[in-house]
Amino acid sequence: MDVIQAQRDHYQKIARDYDDRYNRQNSNHFYKIDQIADAVARNLKVSPGGFDVLELGGGTGIHAQRFLQRGLPGLRSFTLSDLSSEMLEQARKKLGEYPVNYLVSPAEFISTSEMFDAIYVSGAMHHFSDPRKSIESMRERLRPDGVVVICEPIVWNPVNFVKAAIDRLEWGQFRVTRNNIGKLLQETGFNVRESRVLHWRGPNRMANVLWPHERLETIELLNPLAVMFLLVARK
Repeated sequence: MDVIQAQRDHYQKIARDYDDRYNRQNSNHFYKIDQIADAVARNLKVSPGGFDVLELGGGTGIHAQRFLQRGLPGLRSFTLSDLSSEMLEQARKKLGEYPVNYLVSPAEFISTSEMFDAIYVSGAMHHFSDPRKSIESMRERLRPDGVVVICEPIVWNPVNFVKAAIDRLEWGQFRVTRNNIGKLLQETGFNVRESRVLHWRGPNRMANVLWPHERLETIELLNPLAVMFLLVARK
């Protein structure tokens, strides 16, 4: 059995319990998705007809829900893709109020002829069987001047490191690093426009006073302690 099929089988089995097992409804999760949405809006050259967005590895729609709640001006269509049909069925329940297109497809071979203006990956690339192929596939599905946003865990963050060390599903964090993915983007013909880190954002004002995430993100020496990295590239 190949890697992609094994992954599909795994997520088919856990889809119904996924949201309970991996609760993402918290301020840190919202911060990550907000930064992705802001990066799309900041870097995309929007045509008068609007723009089309694809999320790869979108699972049960926990990222898409927050992205769509932002209501980006000019958003014409939103496609949610995942290799597991059952994960997307769970997403349909969550995103029923939004006009979302659903695509069952591995990220390495995006199985659609549709073209997009922006594609983003939120914490899913380290699960992909072949990050390079996924980036190549993204480039094929992007229109000229299209934008890719990739946001992934930083494995050297202590919490992420422990997860990656003990959970085989998280081992991909060791290869999906800010440096490696930045190089892959350049090697596949992308122009990397932004490369930054995201620190943990607390649930209230007191937490953010004690851990001022925005200020800490400007201190390069603290980058290994950040929770995620965010890369923005244009075709």
